Amino acid sequence: MFISKTLHKGIIIYLLLIFIILSGFITRVYKNTQHPAGFFCDEAGLTYEAYHIATSGKDSQGNILPFYFTVFSPRGPVAIYDQVPLIWLFGMNEFTSRITSALIGTFTIGIVFFLTKEFFQNYEIAIFAAFLTAISPWHIQFSRFGTENIRLPFYFSLFLLLFVLGIRKQKNIYIFLSTVFLFLGFYAYTAAAVFIFPFILGLAVIYKKYFLKNKLITLGLVFLVILYSLPFMYQMIRFPQQSRFAEVSVFKEKTTIEAVEQMIRTYSESYSSDFLFLKGDAGMPEHFINRFSVKGFGELYLVALPLFLAGLYYLSKNIKKKENQVLLLWFLLYPLGSVVAGADGGGPFATRSIIGVLIFQIITSVGFIYIISLIRDIQLRIAIFISITLLFIISFSLYIYTYFVSYSLYSEDFWGWQYGAKDIIRYFIKQQENYNDEIMIPEFNAPDIFFKFYAPADCKKCKLGQPDDSLDLTRKQLFAVTLLYLQQHPSFKMDIQKIIFYPNGKPAFLIGEIKKSP
Repeated sequence: MFISKTLHKGIIIYLLLIFIILSGFITRVYKNTQHPAGFFCDEAGLTYEAYHIATSGKDSQGNILPFYFTVFSPRGPVAIYDQVPLIWLFGMNEFTSRITSALIGTFTIGIVFFLTKEFFQNYEIAIFAAFLTAISPWHIQFSRFGTENIRLPFYFSLFLLLFVLGIRKQKNIYIFLSTVFLFLGFYAYTAAAVFIFPFILGLAVIYKKYFLKNKLITLGLVFLVILYSLPFMYQMIRFPQQSRFAEVSVFKEKTTIEAVEQMIRTYSESYSSDFLFLKGDAGMPEHFINRFSVKGFGELYLVALPLFLAGLYYLSKNIKKKENQVLLLWFLLYPLGSVVAGADGGGPFATRSIIGVLIFQIITSVGFIYIISLIRDIQLRIAIFISITLLFIISFSLYIYTYFVSYSLYSEDFWGWQYGAKDIIRYFIKQQENYNDEIMIPEFNAPDIFFKFYAPADCKKCKLGQPDDSLDLTRKQLFAVTLLYLQQHPSFKMDIQKIIFYPNGKPAFLIGEIKKSP
């Protein structure tokens, strides 16, 4: 292929990989406390629990080193415990929450390289897969904020790398070690449960000769799968109505027929050009949440479409190869997290289908190198290689420009990143000696978490409420309310002390004293 005939496969490839990884890290960490603008309750909740573990060895409810945490609903341990070392270094703040995701996202770029190289024994496919992961809109989006999602592709790709290494090199220790990373991914993000169990069954079928030949190994792996699953099963049995699945299940408010119809529709739409290449999560019908993608961009760049189709063709043509079967299994199962969810408008979600982010980069890379290999003229091969690479760089540049320039101007409100809590609470802390009560209108998801996050010991007078039920003219009170609230309640008159503006210049919250006119 092209690169293998013109570049040394050792030092130059790995120097290029280091450059890609460093560029990916800069892309994920640069101003990530400002972009996205705001800080969502899930980010605050997970980091707050990690802070308690880091400082006391207990969660916020006093449980010693628990396995499951309650962060608005039961959450697995991975996205909390992996923040602890950084909290020791940097404390509890937005940077700690988001740098953890940025680092995990960056490490994933390197893992994709080694995973792809192991699957195809080909440096060209591997380096291009790493490059595509580094510039992927889907992957960048979830590497820049502090929730669980980005952990799943990281741990899953580690699992798959070790599993394939173990099979190929006949080293059972790799296979047993791989299960550790598989279930770290499983407990990193709830949606993993829907994907991982079918995937394990598929692997068992693909590598059935190995498992039948090594019965003792197989029994050990079955035992580990059961052992790792026990906390999940216990949680589901003990608290079935409190699980995240119960909250978002497609069956929650639909008949069985309606639910099945929606599941089929969601599975189909997960492969649509709108979701993957043109509009992305934010552009799908009935999607109103702005946190998961940038408008005007698909989850993949449009230039990837012909390469992806070529890669899919190549894998299908060579279906007898077990590694290709594994990749196609991954591709076919990736939508399951979205399929079983009916909340937030339904349809394919970049969040719940996050396990698919890497398989699309790998298949696209396969298609790219496959197309290049079909061209015999070396000059034409070089020209096409450079042209396609430049198209990806241009697409990436447009995405980054849009992300940093315009994305924050429409994603800061309630259906986005819910900007404003930090500024309100910081002002409350400065003014607390002058007031009996400091009251923030609850215009956020789970708003009480922000008092705990931004002022765990410094805002004793802070509380949630609104003038309707909290105004007491016998007390000195400071309120933070929206402009819309005041417009809807003309009897309330505010002596404005501070205005908090959204990044687009519109007033987000007004802070001041309120009187009620007769």
